[in-house]
Amino acid sequence: MGEKVPGSSAVGLAKAEGQLRELPTGSRPQLTSKFWRCSLPGKRAAGFFTAVCCLLLGSLRAQAANRSGLLQEDFPFQGACISAKFPGHNVAMKGLAIRVGNDACVLFDTELLRMAAGWTGGYITTRGVAFDGQHGVHPSIDGDQKFGIASVPGWADDKGEFADPRPELFGPLPDGWAHWDGLYVNGPNVVLAYTVHGTKIYEQPSSAARDGQIAFVRTFKTEKVKEALLMAVCEAEGATGKAENNVARLTTPDGKVTAVGGVDLPRGAGLEIVGKRRSCPLAAGCRDQRRFGNERDSRRRLCHRQPDTAD
Repeated sequence: MGEKVPGSSAVGLAKAEGQLRELPTGSRPQLTSKFWRCSLPGKRAAGFFTAVCCLLLGSLRAQAANRSGLLQEDFPFQGACISAKFPGHNVAMKGLAIRVGNDACVLFDTELLRMAAGWTGGYITTRGVAFDGQHGVHPSIDGDQKFGIASVPGWADDKGEFADPRPELFGPLPDGWAHWDGLYVNGPNVVLAYTVHGTKIYEQPSSAARDGQIAFVRTFKTEKVKEALLMAVCEAEGATGKAENNVARLTTPDGKVTAVGGVDLPRGAGLEIVGKRRSCPLAAGCRDQRRFGNERDSRRRLCHRQPDTAD
C-alpha cells in the first residue's frame, strides 16, 4: 500500500490537515466549486462533507500517451470489467476507470459502491473483446497502485458490517442497502451518484499535487443523512494503524504508509480503523483492541463514519 516512506518523509499526523488546506488554488478549492454546481434541479443537499484521502503518496510524473488509440484521452472515464493489483482478487465487474488529474486515476465499482483502487503513472490496459477481440480477459489498471479495497461493499450494512450478501460475486447490493444511480460529467470531472440506506450521495473523485506529491481526494455532498453511515476507505495486509484528529495512518510491516486526512467533516463524522468479518480472513479491530480470531493473516480497514444528521 502506498510508497515506502522514510521516517522524515512520512506524512505526519499533526501536519496532514494543514498541508491539505494549503494546497494551491486550482486544486481542492476549484474542484469543490465545480462540484457544488452539479446539484440536480430542485434538489438541495442538507449536508456536505469532504474526505481527503492522501492514499498515495507518489511522485508526479508526466502522463504517458496512449499508443493504442483505443481509449479517448480527453474523456474522464472508461467503463469496463477492470482488475486492480491488490488486495486479493480485486475486480470491479462494472468498473469505472476515472482520470482525476495529475497523472492519477481511480477505479470505482458501481455494483459494490467502493473505491476499489487508486494509481498513478498510467490508465488501463486495452485487453478484452471490446478492445482487441480477445475472449476470457479484461482490462486491468496500468500504473503504480497506491491503495485498494477488497471486493466487499464500500458502505456497511445496517449492522456496521461489510460482508458481501450476494449469492454470486456479481450484481448489485440489496436495494434497501445501497444502489447505483448514475454519473455526471462536469468538464474534466466525474460526479458519481448513489444511495446508501436512503441517503442520496454525490461523490466527485479528484487529486491534488504539492511539492511533487499527489493526494487522492474524495469530495462528498449528501442529502440529510437518515441514519449513521460507515464507508470503507482503504485497507492493508498486516498493518498497524492509528487515527486521531481526523488523520489516520496504516503502516505495513515493510514500512509502507497509507495516510488519510478528513477535511471539513461535519459534527460527529471522523476516521476510524475497524475490523469486520467478511469472506476473506478475519480482521483485527484497532478501535477497541479486540481480536477476532486468526491473527496470522489480518487486514486493517480504514473507515469514514458519517453521523445520522448532516450539519
